[in-house]
Amino acid sequence: MLKRLINAKELIAIRADKNVVVVDLSSRKGYLIGHVPGARYVSYADIVRSDGLVEGLLPTASSFSVTLSRLGIRPESAIIAYDDVGGTNAARFLWTLESANHLSVALLDGGIAAWKAQEFPLEEVEGSWLPSGYAVRFNESRSANSDYILQRLDDEGVVLLDVRSRAEYEGKDIRSLYGGHIPHAVHFEWTAGLNDDNNLCMRKKHDLLEELSQLGVTPDKEVIVYCQSHRRSAYAYYMLRVLGFAQVKGYPGAWSDWGNRQELPKAMV
Repeated sequence: MLKRLINAKELIAIRADKNVVVVDLSSRKGYLIGHVPGARYVSYADIVRSDGLVEGLLPTASSFSVTLSRLGIRPESAIIAYDDVGGTNAARFLWTLESANHLSVALLDGGIAAWKAQEFPLEEVEGSWLPSGYAVRFNESRSANSDYILQRLDDEGVVLLDVRSRAEYEGKDIRSLYGGHIPHAVHFEWTAGLNDDNNLCMRKKHDLLEELSQLGVTPDKEVIVYCQSHRRSAYAYYMLRVLGFAQVKGYPGAWSDWGNRQELPKAMV
């Protein structure tokens, strides 16, 4: 089983292992300019689904099966993902894998920027792989929907963590029919987990745990993370898992679901 978070030097040491599959979720242009040698490209659009105004839903099991099979990923594959946007795309891919019961996954800390900073080799050509015939079955243990959240709004053992910008949380930046946030949700912008001075690598565990604890976000509670579509919050989900939180769920659809439904309660600041 992989460590959840690995650095570029650790990836260099294990990437020749035949069971290790490195997946790049950068922009297509960025991938072709230069990627980790052997990395297999997948577009963010291929790992999410929309339904009307609701974005960021889980893909269908059949479409995700096609994606994993095309990449040559097998049930026994150890998957390391990265991107060029601070980890959100890669973390969303890893959350989706965990939702499909594929648990041998890791995030490359700092993504391609950290790899380049070490001056490790880059590749510009795209390889090809034999389809694996991977058959996906999703479970619900990593997800929360609006009904699940509504039933737990007053549960002291559950924390709602809104990782959008402060303006979105306060209802000043409205990206759905309604602004605001889910009642009782606490705010921790996802970028607060990144170290701007170190290629957007994850900040030190001790500091993150201390800041989250001040918000009431502690490992003994169930934490439900959300943003606008569960892209930014996928990074927060993965960060919490790295920090040792066992009970974490993402809200696919997130505010694009909640904020477009009149009947659901909203809070403003």
